[in-house]
Amino acid sequence: MEKQRKGGLKIDPDVKAWQKNAATNKAALTKKQRRDGARVRVKYDLPPELKAAIEVAAKDYGTSASQFAGWLLLWAIMKCNERPPMTASHSPFFDYDVVLPVEWLDALQSVDEAGTQAGTQAGT
Repeated sequence: MEKQRKGGLKIDPDVKAWQKNAATNKAALTKKQRRDGARVRVKYDLPPELKAAIEVAAKDYGTSASQFAGWLLLWAIMKCNERPPMTASHSPFFDYDVVLPVEWLDALQSVDEAGTQAGTQAGT
């Protein structure tokens, strides 16, 4: 039986720990690497209709879906003065689940092929 070579280098745990704590040479980073290091990435579970509506609206406004979603979140936090509808959560980590109103999700499905929602246009 022939021995098979396994690829990859095994890094010594002490070296790995040293690398983790080593200072980053900020002068050697590219502009994009510095900008990405300052950003905070988040991950949210969204209904497909909401994700599609954000992408369509962002395209209408000529920006990225990420930037538009960030603006929507900030706008919602600034404007929200009432508690969202909630139900008891089955998760051991959370007390409540926010209930997305069915009417709102149905309204998202009315987005037509042109990317505009019933009666609205980008920039108006």
